[in-house]
Amino acid sequence: MTKLDPTNCHTDLSQIRPDCIVSTIEKIEARIASTLPNRNLSHIASQLQLIAINTAKSASTINKPNIPLRAITVSLILAMISIITYLVAHLHFTDASAWEILEGADAAISSVIYIGIATIFFITLEARLKRRKALKALHQLRVIAHIIDMHQLTKDPEHFVHNQLQNNDTTDFNNLTPYKLGRYLDYCSELLSMTSKIAALYAQNTQDSIILASVNEIEHLSTGLSRKIWQKIMILDQHILHPHQADPNNKKVDQLSSADFH
Repeated sequence: MTKLDPTNCHTDLSQIRPDCIVSTIEKIEARIASTLPNRNLSHIASQLQLIAINTAKSASTINKPNIPLRAITVSLILAMISIITYLVAHLHFTDASAWEILEGADAAISSVIYIGIATIFFITLEARLKRRKALKALHQLRVIAHIIDMHQLTKDPEHFVHNQLQNNDTTDFNNLTPYKLGRYLDYCSELLSMTSKIAALYAQNTQDSIILASVNEIEHLSTGLSRKIWQKIMILDQHILHPHQADPNNKKVDQLSSADFH
C-alpha cells in the first residue's frame, strides 16, 4: 500500500482509495479509545481496520488477470485453430472415400468440441474464482456490520428518558453517561459507514453482477442499521442533552455542536 497523502484523499475523486479508508478507521479507533476507553467497540474498530488492510490487498489481486489460467485458455484456442487448419489442409476429397472423410471429420469435430468446452471452462473459471474470493470477503463485512449492530442494540436512550433501566441491561450500559452514549452510538454509525466503504472497493473495478449485488446489499444493510442508530441519537439529543429543543414555546434553541456527534 502506498503512503497516505491526506490531501489527495479529499481531492482524488476518481476512485475509492483503500489507504484513505484505513486512515479514517484508524482515526475513528483513536477517538473511541480516547472517549470510551476499555470498550469492546475499540476492538471492533481495530478489527475493521485490519479487514480494510486485507481488503486493499485482495481487491487489487482480484482485479489483476490470472496469467496461468489465461495462458491455458490461449493454448486451448490455438489448439482448436490448429486442428481446424490441419483438417482443411490435409483432407483431400478426391483421394479419400466418403467413409474416410466422415471418420476424419467426426474425429476433428469431436476434438474441437471437447477443446471448446475446456476453453469455456477455463474462461469462466477465472471469473468464478475471483467472485468466490470477493463474496467470502463481503460475507465477513456483512457479519461485522451485524456485530456492530449488536453492540448498540442494548444502548437505549429511552432509559434515560424514563430515568430507569430495564432488567436485562448490563453494567456496561450503566457506566455510560448520556453524552458518552451519544458518542458510542455515533461511533457505531461511523463504523457501519466505513464497512460499506470497504465493500465498495470490490465494486469499483468489476462488472460482475453478483459481486455488485452483494456490495449493494451490504450498503443497504449498513444504511438501515445506521438509520436506527440515528433515531436513538435524535431521541437522546432532544430529551436528554438538549431537552428545551423539544419545547416549541422555548425560543432559545441550542444547536448540536460538531464536537458532540462528529
